[in-house]
Amino acid sequence: MAGAGGTAGPAAGSGGHAGTQAEASGAGGAAGSGGAAAVPARKPKCKRSPSQVVVLGDSYVNWITHSFPDDLAREAGETWRMYAVGGCSLGSGGLCLIPDQVTQAIKDDPDIIASVMDGGGNDILIADEFMFPGSTECKDREDSPTVEVCQKVVATALNAGEKMMQTAADAGVRDVIYFFYPHIPGGGFGGMHPNALLDYALPKARALCEGAEQRTQSKLRCHFIDFVPIFEGHSDWYADDGIHENALGSAAMAKEVVRVAKANCIAQPQSSGCCEP
Repeated sequence: MAGAGGTAGPAAGSGGHAGTQAEASGAGGAAGSGGAAAVPARKPKCKRSPSQVVVLGDSYVNWITHSFPDDLAREAGETWRMYAVGGCSLGSGGLCLIPDQVTQAIKDDPDIIASVMDGGGNDILIADEFMFPGSTECKDREDSPTVEVCQKVVATALNAGEKMMQTAADAGVRDVIYFFYPHIPGGGFGGMHPNALLDYALPKARALCEGAEQRTQSKLRCHFIDFVPIFEGHSDWYADDGIHENALGSAAMAKEVVRVAKANCIAQPQSSGCCEP
């Protein structure tokens, strides 16, 4: 989310996008009566070092109201490379750009097999008024999903996210865990109706993630997490700023991210037997 606040959105509470497809059995597909054999899903790369996993995003990943980096390290049992900066956006608004974090991570050490990321919240909460006149009202308008300039803000973020994933795929990144924000309480910096546009963006962000494998010619698989259902009923998981998670929320987020990683054999050692050396 934004540097002064950061943005929030939804994730797949029940486990995110299942990236590792089951291998079909038999030479003839399901019935074995003559159909073409299914092609087994490509396995994730085995992790040799924690540095092969990078963390990207905004203040929902790295900010003063919570302890997500530490929580993630505790759940994973190791510390992954952190590039997330509060205030960064995917395509416009904010104080910096998440795609630049990918470029920097590759420059620092191109041996990257997986990434954990969020993004898109600051595009909405700290909209670029110069690029999109009137967009700063999007977080306050209940009808924002029907407003053209608000739709353009979301489209710009999604387009930037698509290009970023292609860059990662071309650099050898096999898997991305992309979480979207929970519903945020709103008010103050968060605006009066921030969830209207977040709800509009959520299915589009999910489609962006789940379509990555096809767009990248199977180079990169994206696993989507929707935190809306996970945060439901947990008003005590939010910081007083009305936008970010607090220590309780970040602990729950880290637990879910690592659960999805393990369920899909992301960033696992060769001894796991589920990955490709």
